[in-house]
Amino acid sequence: MKVYQIFKDMWRSFSNLFSKNEKNSKLMKISFIAILGIAILGLSNMFSTQEESSKIMPSLPNQGDEISSDLAWNQESSKSQTDEMQRLESSYEEELGSLLNKIDGVSEVEVMLNFDATNKHIFEKNLVIGKQVTEETDQNGGKRKIEDETKDQSVVIIRQGDQEVPISIQTQKPTLRGALIIAKGVDHLEVKKWVIDAVSKVLDVPSHRVSVLQKK
Repeated sequence: MKVYQIFKDMWRSFSNLFSKNEKNSKLMKISFIAILGIAILGLSNMFSTQEESSKIMPSLPNQGDEISSDLAWNQESSKSQTDEMQRLESSYEEELGSLLNKIDGVSEVEVMLNFDATNKHIFEKNLVIGKQVTEETDQNGGKRKIEDETKDQSVVIIRQGDQEVPISIQTQKPTLRGALIIAKGVDHLEVKKWVIDAVSKVLDVPSHRVSVLQKK
């Protein structure tokens, strides 16, 4: 409606300006048509630019979503490592407690272990060695050889079902920070010594990192 009113006002202005004679009337019509065409073209370009801008804007990458996705992945990875550590500690504690309960004079054993990390896996790797020899001649006729050696290692991957997994050739047990043993019967020095010695040898940990206390 606003555009229509603008054109209507323009027509009245031109009519008043060129209404004196027929010649001016023809000139008025030609001028008005030319101005009208320019106005329509300008409006068309304006609407086209707005439409293109509205189409381009949604295609811009959402940085907030990318940050949220990365954060969620890091949290999930950290949670997975924590769960694996807890399962490892629980497994060792259960097995060690069962063994210590079999020692003469020891009963009601409770074990708490603190590991530095989870099991460390060593994977099989392919080693590719490349060697390139370049011979150069200087301006005086002297020659020299330049040798360039490259080494490239890659983990060997095999396919198991729908997944590709690396080949593990060795699994190293985690380093133990300390062990706490609470049991009945360890108030006797000899029995306590047996428990400390057993824990040290089974877990390959120095005796000063093993604490053995009498249970109530």
